[in-house]
Amino acid sequence: MVGNPQRYRAALQQLESRHATAGCLLALLLLLPLAARSVPVALLSVAVLLYVTLVVPVATGFLSATVVIGWLRICTSRHGLSAWQCLGGAYTCLKACHNAYLPLQRLHTTTSQVLFNLGAERLLCPDQPGSCLHSLLLCSILGYVHSSLKRRVWSQISFPRNDGGLRGLAGSVGSLVAARLAKAVVLAFGLLSIGERLDRLQPGAPFMLVCAAYFVLTQWPGRPGEQTAAVELAVSAVSLAPRLCYVGALDALEGLEEWWVPLATRVVAAAAAAVLALLVVAWGAGYLLGVCILYACAAVPLQAAWRGCWPPLRSQLRLTARFPRPSAAQLAEVGTCAVCLDALASHSARCTPCPHVFHSRCLRECAHRFGTCPLCKRSLGV
Repeated sequence: MVGNPQRYRAALQQLESRHATAGCLLALLLLLPLAARSVPVALLSVAVLLYVTLVVPVATGFLSATVVIGWLRICTSRHGLSAWQCLGGAYTCLKACHNAYLPLQRLHTTTSQVLFNLGAERLLCPDQPGSCLHSLLLCSILGYVHSSLKRRVWSQISFPRNDGGLRGLAGSVGSLVAARLAKAVVLAFGLLSIGERLDRLQPGAPFMLVCAAYFVLTQWPGRPGEQTAAVELAVSAVSLAPRLCYVGALDALEGLEEWWVPLATRVVAAAAAAVLALLVVAWGAGYLLGVCILYACAAVPLQAAWRGCWPPLRSQLRLTARFPRPSAAQLAEVGTCAVCLDALASHSARCTPCPHVFHSRCLRECAHRFGTCPLCKRSLGV
């Protein structure tokens, strides 16, 4: 390490303390269900936005108070501007806020979940105010339990290197088990309290199913190129179809399930949110709420998917797009792929200039790694 290690350690400790303080301040948002009945939703949303974007950053030191005061002075000092200049300044400000909000994936995921649940509450159970927040808290706790169970916690234990460190090992195991038990007790009390509250509210099964489905789509959409749970769930769902549909659907993807599924989950979630927003506006449940749902739950996720999911998928498609489909005579002559030894089909095979016929996924892998034909080693020009 270049420099003074003590300075790096002190800076890291200061940053960790800031994050811990921010987490404690943001934990106060868990008290929002208590104010959901007495405070209007619009006022509550504005207060939460100001608290998250101004109060917490200033209190933790991530944003200077002098900068905020300077912004206020600039906004209040310009009184002699024309209407077009004011509109241009407002558009520039909104565009800057949108560009700053777009990379904050966790923030707009939570925002979209809150707004979607609120819209579903206005449509499916308007006589049960507060159900949107309680259902979201229930799904969040269950999601945290799921992620905690999948995490390997035993790798955090430092095993002793000699025989005399059994006491240290026992202490590490005891502290780890105590921490996990305490977390389990807190989660159990949280589940019981939220379940009891939902039992008194009784929002209905359709509302809970819709909110849970949207929560799963937005919380675990998958990452392009990774074999995540979303990809496995999508393949399992396709496998429930008849055999011919199952094989044809997977072959049509050409081995790009890891890239298609993350894009599809985001598009499906955005489409569901757009339909919900249109229903909210059509039924008169709130025009402002419908516009907010369209922006936060449809426009922003679609733009994020276009920037983050489509470019890697397009690069993978371009690897085999230059190779034509084989003819029926070529398929009958070859029969099987020389790489994986599986049967070839017209919608899942590609022909090289050699000419040799392979599965699209097999040819893509060889072209990406080696740039040559798997059989004759001729350059593919990739």
